[in-house]
Amino acid sequence: MTTVDPSGAVQVGLAALFMSDPEITQYVTGVLDEVPDLAARQYPFIVIPDLMSVPDGTHDDPGRMVTARIQTFVRGDMDVPATRLDHLIGARIVALLDHGHATLDPFVTGANVWMVRHVESRKMPDADRSVRRRMDRVDIFTSQN
Repeated sequence: MTTVDPSGAVQVGLAALFMSDPEITQYVTGVLDEVPDLAARQYPFIVIPDLMSVPDGTHDDPGRMVTARIQTFVRGDMDVPATRLDHLIGARIVALLDHGHATLDPFVTGANVWMVRHVESRKMPDADRSVRRRMDRVDIFTSQN
């Protein structure tokens, strides 16, 4: 039995989930699949640039594990870490996704999301020193519909 790669559907589902969440939409201008050119950037925003998909079925069900690296870009006052938007947005992303398969599954078409696990959060450097970038990596386990 062949497994259909669900990474495109997972990427679309993640973007739809984030843009349907009132807490995230109060902060971000959008959820994108790549970082826009410098002149076109409207901060803050979320980028889901790439996903890695590897076979990982359950018993006799074909399925895949999709790893997403979700990046948050924020510009502005960076002096107080507890109130920085990159941390607030990232915390909400983790709250939605860590063990949140039931939250994500309705947004992913063509595959069943049966487990989501937050793997790490990381502060990432940016060439522009006034921009803060956070990356949250999640593993999303799917089975084929």
